[in-house]
Amino acid sequence: MKAIFLPGNSLRNKEWVEELEKNLRILFDETKIQYYSHWETGEKHANIEHETSILLDKVGDEDDWVVIAKSIGTNIALEAIKKGMKPQKIIFLGFPLKFFDDNDLRKEVISMINSVKSQIMFLQNSNDSFGSSDELEKFLNETKMKDYQLIEFANNETHDYQNYKKIKELVLDFIRDIK
Repeated sequence: MKAIFLPGNSLRNKEWVEELEKNLRILFDETKIQYYSHWETGEKHANIEHETSILLDKVGDEDDWVVIAKSIGTNIALEAIKKGMKPQKIIFLGFPLKFFDDNDLRKEVISMINSVKSQIMFLQNSNDSFGSSDELEKFLNETKMKDYQLIEFANNETHDYQNYKKIKELVLDFIRDIK
C-alpha cells in the first residue's frame, strides 16, 4: 500500500508535509509527496489543473494508493478522482470550506464528493479558519456520501494539523482493513 501526500497551498506547508510523511511512512510500503510548482515560481496559488495532471502522472492507473491531503490538496485530490484516480482510501485534513462560498462551486464540490467511491476520513479542527468541524458536518450532510468519518480536533482555531502522534493513530486505525 502506498500513500501520496498533497499539502496545503502555502510554502510553509512544505515543512509540515515532510514532517507528516516522516511520521506516517512506517504505515506504508511507499510514500510520495507532491511539491507544488508555484512554490518554485513564486505564484500565490497552486494551479489546480496543473497539479492534478502531475498527481495523475504520479499514481498512474494503480489503485493501491491512500491519498492524504490538506486544504488545497483536497481540491487537487477531488479533481484527480473526477478524472479517474481510484484511491483505496482518502484522508482530508483541514477541508477548506471557505473556498466554496460561491454557490456554483459549492454544488460542483458536492457533486465531486458524491462521485467518490473510496471511504474518506475528514480531520477538522473545531474552529478551523477555513471551516469549522460543525460547518463541515453540515456541508457533508448536504452530500449523499455515507461512507465517511469526521473527526474533530477540539479547541483548535487554526488551519494547522501538527498533532502527528494523534494523526498517526487515526490513520493507522482507518487503513487497518486494507490488505
